[in-house]
Amino acid sequence: MRGRESDREEALLQVLRGGAFYAIDELERSLNCGADDLARMVDELRSRGYDIERRPGSGYRMVETPELVLPADIRAGLHTEVVGGRIVGYGRVGSTNAAALELARRGAPEGTLVIADHQTRGRGRLGRRWESPPGAGIWMSLILRPAVPPERAPAITLVAAASVTQAIRAVGLPVLVRWPNDVIVASGRKICGILSEMEGAAESVQHIVVGIGINVNQRPDDFDPSIRGTATSLFAELGRTVPRPDLAAGVLNDFDTAYHRFCRGGLAPLLPRIRECSSLLGEHVAVWIEKQEVFGQVLDIDDWGRLVLRDDHGMIQQLPAGEVRKIELSD
Repeated sequence: MRGRESDREEALLQVLRGGAFYAIDELERSLNCGADDLARMVDELRSRGYDIERRPGSGYRMVETPELVLPADIRAGLHTEVVGGRIVGYGRVGSTNAAALELARRGAPEGTLVIADHQTRGRGRLGRRWESPPGAGIWMSLILRPAVPPERAPAITLVAAASVTQAIRAVGLPVLVRWPNDVIVASGRKICGILSEMEGAAESVQHIVVGIGINVNQRPDDFDPSIRGTATSLFAELGRTVPRPDLAAGVLNDFDTAYHRFCRGGLAPLLPRIRECSSLLGEHVAVWIEKQEVFGQVLDIDDWGRLVLRDDHGMIQQLPAGEVRKIELSD
């Protein structure tokens, strides 16, 4: 029953996105529903941040919907087995990861995607704030239920980062992955961040939510002054707008294939592409981990997704996560 309602809600969004008023009886006929059902759908869409106005004698209309990305726009470009089987769209939400985690706890199927036009409380690793303005980026979170040991699950972040890299390259922008979760341009500015959150028991994964935030069509001046030196967007780099639904579908199509390979064979089959995408191999770096900074040269990324480092004492270390910065030898 809920699936049918979701389809009708999507259809209603598609009709209203033009911004004109649509008569209530016309909407009821096109959606094959009664007045009460229509009112419930409107209330549900309003609860997900869509600004829908009702005017006596005129009907309903969507207010202020410039370049709004709707689930149907993304679904039109998908050719996936699991990813995007269900898409939950928000006009405005606190955090897509928080919304996806709540859906996952309530039993949402694997591959469910939550996407929003605007996040008011977007977040990155270590609880950092992630700017997510309306009409500018891709803010989405994916629910996964991989049958892998919990200690293997964090590597899914690298799988997602490589898929984002491939999709952005496909629209003409060279990018690399700064282990473990950032996608950057040649200058080192960040264009995408990934936040993976896992819940489960010690011996099993219940679900993982992979959050992906891509800066797409922000102008340079759109960024807060505090991050203008470290953040960028596709528009800032390419000088043109990029269709957000097409880019989102590109990421999801690539990830669907990569995720199936990961579930079958772990990270090993994907290591060649992950290494090719890395900005750190061979570089001298400082890694902040567990309240200390480790200095050394990056040798590899192993099949657990760990950064393999020869430290300044000549010891080989395998680091599962950390904050990385490149350093010059003169540092």
